[in-house]
Amino acid sequence: MVIQSIKTRYKGCQFRSRLEARWAVFFDALNIIWEYEKEGFRLSEGTLYLPDFWLPELDCFFEVKGAEPTDREKNIAKQLSSEAHKLVIIASGTMNVEELRAGDISYGDWPAKGFMMTA
Repeated sequence: MVIQSIKTRYKGCQFRSRLEARWAVFFDALNIIWEYEKEGFRLSEGTLYLPDFWLPELDCFFEVKGAEPTDREKNIAKQLSSEAHKLVIIASGTMNVEELRAGDISYGDWPAKGFMMTA
């Protein structure tokens, strides 16, 4: 069963999903500058790829996935990393907003389960 994404507006950006908007809120809470869907890429084998976030101070791309990324998604992220010479982080799973509000997740806990980094 595929769950339909709910478009969400935050800080003037129209996000394709609530999960992406929650990550923007999370980055803001940590004072991490983010740009949403800043630049698309045509990878060498022709795949078009639009990373969810560019984190300029961290010099990396950040991709949000609700489910565990597929091998194809992982390979595309690795290819972008290789061709752009940038770190690509994939975060998968839901973000528990109640834990964030309660302060139960700290920066030291991040990255945690559900993260893959490619360099």
